[in-house]
Amino acid sequence: MAGHEIGTDLFDKGLGYLKTMATPGTNLVLHLTEGWIKGDNYTTITTTKSRGSYVLQDADVSAPGNVGEDRRVTISEVTIPGGSVSSTTGDLHIAVVDSTNSAMLFVTDETSDQAITAGNPVIVPTFTVGFNQLT
Repeated sequence: MAGHEIGTDLFDKGLGYLKTMATPGTNLVLHLTEGWIKGDNYTTITTTKSRGSYVLQDADVSAPGNVGEDRRVTISEVTIPGGSVSSTTGDLHIAVVDSTNSAMLFVTDETSDQAITAGNPVIVPTFTVGFNQLT
């Protein structure tokens, strides 16, 4: 099921929070999930639905910037090491969580819905998250 969700922590703290949490000693983690539905919480995302994860580093996350009138943060392409769980439905999403505070920051659709086989790495392409200017 395609879909997107921004968690309240990201709304409340803003896009700069993503860059702050990507610094050493913190835990901004990207999870490739299967079967995500709007409203899934941190625990469901990181334990039940995760098919692999990658701890984002400072170099993986851009500082917030303008794209036209909108604000965006870019997450660089990353490779998730091969996990221990294969996908079954192919209904994949990318979830970014704050593992220090057990918070879901955002979820977005992974459009290839590629099959995941246990042990094989998965490449997540560069993508952006942001807020649109009011019109």
